[in-house]
Amino acid sequence: MVLKKPGSRLGQDLYRRALFLGSMILHPRRVGAVWPTGRRAVADLLDMEDLSRADVVVEFGTGIGVYTEEILRRLGPDGVFLAFEVDERLAHAVAARLPDPRLTVINDSAENVERYLSGRKADAVVSSLPFTTLPASLKEEILVAARDALRPGGSMLVLQYSKNILPDLERLFGGIRRRFSPLNVPPPSSSPARRPKAPQEEGHDAQKLGRRPVLLPPPLALGALLLVLGRRRLGWAGLVASLGVLAFFRDPERRLVPEPGVAYAAADGFVKSVEPVEEEALPEGRGLSISTFLSLHNVHVNRSPIAGTVSRFEEIEGGYAPALFESSEGNRRNRLVVEGGDGTSAVVIPKAGSIARRISSWVGVGDEVEAGGRIGLIHFGSRTDVILPEGWEPLVSPGERVLAGLTPIARRATPPAGGTGR
Repeated sequence: MVLKKPGSRLGQDLYRRALFLGSMILHPRRVGAVWPTGRRAVADLLDMEDLSRADVVVEFGTGIGVYTEEILRRLGPDGVFLAFEVDERLAHAVAARLPDPRLTVINDSAENVERYLSGRKADAVVSSLPFTTLPASLKEEILVAARDALRPGGSMLVLQYSKNILPDLERLFGGIRRRFSPLNVPPPSSSPARRPKAPQEEGHDAQKLGRRPVLLPPPLALGALLLVLGRRRLGWAGLVASLGVLAFFRDPERRLVPEPGVAYAAADGFVKSVEPVEEEALPEGRGLSISTFLSLHNVHVNRSPIAGTVSRFEEIEGGYAPALFESSEGNRRNRLVVEGGDGTSAVVIPKAGSIARRISSWVGVGDEVEAGGRIGLIHFGSRTDVILPEGWEPLVSPGERVLAGLTPIARRATPPAGGTGR
């Protein structure tokens, strides 16, 4: 039977999904799914890398173009986008549906990516290939080709429904991080893996520290299983518990148009203290500390207070005292230093607490971050400190509520040393 492309939008969508299903029948191990990935999971994966600043992006496994369309939306006007698809019908369908001078759809296998880069290196490789069902030799060839195609510091963004690929990503790329997509059915996890920089580019050995998996809600699967088995009370209890965990780990979109010379909140919650402190990571050895307390109902994602490059990352062991107690100063914490392009800097210190005992860092040394960009997660709340150099004036007071990546917390009153002051 030959499918004819319909004219209506709904018909075209069903047509593309029928093509996808046909590809699954022809290449079951290389497709690995009977339904395309949902748009929410696509956004969750692509949010983990700023593609607007990429010069070259590569996609493995274009399918019906769900990722392709969103990548084009995010890619800058001068970006180059190579999309690989082994199914000839799908490749032609995507090329016809998305005519864009930045996009080249290539009907070839992903392990041959170097042939088409013409000596260039990619800033990001995006893949939804089902690595767990691919032959081991082919999986290795594709992962090695992806690593070699990336520039130093470039990222491979992988969406998977299994954790089996993680050891291979660790072995070939080093530090990875994961993000759960609960609104997709079934819920996958996204795992960006970054190609290590050369030793002279890293500056520190701490680039891989803190990139630990985010807690996933096992009660979700258990609750569903119990409901199927007729154990309704236990099943609903498991589902309610999993929904509670998902609420704690929610990650809403936040759009910020940053104002020059302004630092923004790194965490949701209320301001615990605003005070001068000693801080050896700053040039003067001291600065202005603004501490935010996160309670259980707050969003737990940390965001960068300024735009710049991560120049330092430390994971510091310590205790787990309640965040409101003075003894929490010695709690387990991370220290992240962001160097702005205008000569200023900011130190972000997420701290563990009596309940929040894990901190996930989503960036490492050498990574560029935007003001308000995601940098990590404190599991179940606790406290985040932002320390700015001398010359910054606070815009908030103790007791005020702030939102990460949205609320201005300080303004630079004097130009930084070596900066322009603009």
